[in-house]
Amino acid sequence: MDKEEANAATASENGMSKSCKKFMQPAAVKYDDVSSVNKVAAVQAQVDDVKMTMEDNVQQMLRQHEKLEDLEDKADTMRSEASKFKRGAGQLASKMWWQNMRLWCIIVLITVIVLVIIIFSVCEPCRPGGGGSRRSIAAADDSGMDKFHEVAAKILEQPMQVINKSLPRVRGFHF
Repeated sequence: MDKEEANAATASENGMSKSCKKFMQPAAVKYDDVSSVNKVAAVQAQVDDVKMTMEDNVQQMLRQHEKLEDLEDKADTMRSEASKFKRGAGQLASKMWWQNMRLWCIIVLITVIVLVIIIFSVCEPCRPGGGGSRRSIAAADDSGMDKFHEVAAKILEQPMQVINKSLPRVRGFHF
């Protein structure tokens, strides 16, 4: 048995001799980076690096794809909501227009009725079947006003008959 063999057999943990340490340290440093000694190991290390980079890229691409799908879903939802809003706004605008027209028709009708009531209450010859028994002296002298009253009475006679038929009778008040 050799001296080193005997030392190896009886060696304690971390108890290498200085001579063995001097011999093993350069070998350990040399083979610490296997890629510098073995070309296949160097290529394998490069392949592993590229593989990790590709895996990271694929993971990033999958995350971006998920984000794009979420974004597309949100865009579709917004598009449908915008369509509903536009349709609702058009219906509301139409409803408000008709309500406005109805209001204007009522205002015009009330105005015409009030004017007709005022004209017939002030101007006795304008009343249908009125004939004009009471006349002021100024009106009797003015023949132009008489013609106006006659024309107004003829024009308003038919609408007044329609109003008389459609309105309820009020005691003591007749057109």
